[in-house]
Amino acid sequence: VDRNFALMQYLGDTANESKIKFAERLLRADQNMFPAFETTTKLVGIKSELLRDFFRSELKHKSETRRRDAVNGLAGLKFQPEDRTAVRALVNGTEMYSVVIAAINALDPKLDLEVLRKAAAIPSRNDQIKKAAEQRLGGI
Repeated sequence: VDRNFALMQYLGDTANESKIKFAERLLRADQNMFPAFETTTKLVGIKSELLRDFFRSELKHKSETRRRDAVNGLAGLKFQPEDRTAVRALVNGTEMYSVVIAAINALDPKLDLEVLRKAAAIPSRNDQIKKAAEQRLGGI
């Protein structure tokens, strides 16, 4: 049985608090670099405040995909100051490209101008990070 598929089916289209808490417990226990639950995209789409602490903890997950999903999850909620600080910190030259680009896209060009300018100078294959930063900066 595909665990990701089973969890997504369990959550359904209208996940309630008990389903969210159950999923969160499963996912918190799955901390390997190659986790059984590869993605948390379904939880990202729920956009529930119940998941804020979960997404905060996932920013440090060993899996690139789970960190990227955590950024997207927090971006779907209204950033609190500590969320903005944590997401800004992911814009660096050592984080995986997909996570950096998710962070760039989550940041507000008006509030995070310096971070986005810094991102435009981070070297990456095919200038992926620079292009994402420039695109985001184009919105101001």
